[in-house]
Amino acid sequence: MTFRFTPLLLAFLLAAGPLLAQNTPAIALPALLAAASPAGVPDTAAAIHRLFAAKRKKLLFILLGTVTAEVAGQAVIGATVHGGTGVINERDADHFLAALVAVPVVIAEGLFYAQYNRKHEQQALAEQQAHQLPKHLRRQLKARYFR
Repeated sequence: MTFRFTPLLLAFLLAAGPLLAQNTPAIALPALLAAASPAGVPDTAAAIHRLFAAKRKKLLFILLGTVTAEVAGQAVIGATVHGGTGVINERDADHFLAALVAVPVVIAEGLFYAQYNRKHEQQALAEQQAHQLPKHLRRQLKARYFR
């Protein structure tokens, strides 16, 4: 089966993207922030705390899912029957290769989410008080964190 319409679809999406973006209503972020608290002052500190707490919670689920997938993979490898005799047991080699893939993934996930630890949260709160909140954090502060 060939995908002869894929280039046509891709060209259509690339051409329609700017047109669709022009028709979408812009979200007034200052109005959204002002409506976040009863006094009219957005509680950005609480939103930053919710952002960091949500990211830390997400890390737990991601690591749990990765470790569960690794354990399941090791169980499947252990249940398979390999034929042949060699110097290196094929099953042991498969276990090693699965771990060789899983360990760097877990480390990368941990390093990515390490930027959301409590120390960095305190730094972000201090930067917010000084009106110097980094752009990457401002982009991550969605409306759900202001509720």
